[in-house]
Amino acid sequence: GGKAKRMLMMISPTANTHTYIFMVDSSQWGESQIVKNGEYLQEPEAPEKPNQRFTGWFVGSNQIDFSQPISVAQDDPPVNTDIVVNAGFENIYYVDFVYNGQTLKTKTVSPGGTVNASDVPLNITEPGKVFSHWSTVDGGAAFVFTTPINADTTLYAVTKAAWTVTFDSNGGSVVLPKIVEGGDPIGSLSASERAGYDFKYWSLTEGGPAVPSNDPVTEDLTLHAVW
Repeated sequence: GGKAKRMLMMISPTANTHTYIFMVDSSQWGESQIVKNGEYLQEPEAPEKPNQRFTGWFVGSNQIDFSQPISVAQDDPPVNTDIVVNAGFENIYYVDFVYNGQTLKTKTVSPGGTVNASDVPLNITEPGKVFSHWSTVDGGAAFVFTTPINADTTLYAVTKAAWTVTFDSNGGSVVLPKIVEGGDPIGSLSASERAGYDFKYWSLTEGGPAVPSNDPVTEDLTLHAVW
C-alpha cells in the first residue's frame, strides 16, 4: 500500500514542473533538473570541445539566463513537461605566438577574425639580436595582422641583428653605448663634454674623419671622440 502510494505521489506532482535535460550534441550532460514556477536552474559546468567556444545553454534559439527564475504555467491536474536544453558552440581558431621553440601565448579567434600581438610576453634572449616581426614561417616574411584567421595558426618571432656602438670619449664625459639594428644608419650621436676642449665629432679611428650619420652599422663599433 505505502509503496504504491509514494510512487503515485511521484508521478502526480502537486504543481506543474519542468524537467530540464541538458544535452551536448546527442548525449545528456549532468543531471536533469526539475523546477516549479519561480525556482531557479543551476548552471551546469561548461562543456569543452576542441576548436569550439561554448556560448551558453539554449532552448531552441533562446539562451537560458540562470539568474532569472523559471516561469511554469499551472494546469489542473498538474503536469510535468520535459524541456531539452542544448549546449551552444561557435567555431574558433587558435593562434600560437612562439619564440625559441616556446609558446608564449595562445589566442582564440572567431573564423574570419583578426589577431594582434599585444600582451604577448616576448623577451629576446639571443645576444646581438632584437625583435623584427612575427611570421607564419620560422624566420619568414612579416605576417600582416589584418589577415583574416581561418585556420589554426602559429606565428614565430623573427629577430634581426643589432650592433652595439660604444664611445671612447678620450678624457671626456661618458657617453652610453647605442644599440643599432643591423644595416640601419648610425644616426645622431650624443656629444661628450670635456673641460677646456670643444667636441668636434666621433670618428671610427683615433683623430680620424667624422663618421657620417648615414653610415650603415653591420658590426659592433667603437667610436673615438675628436677634440
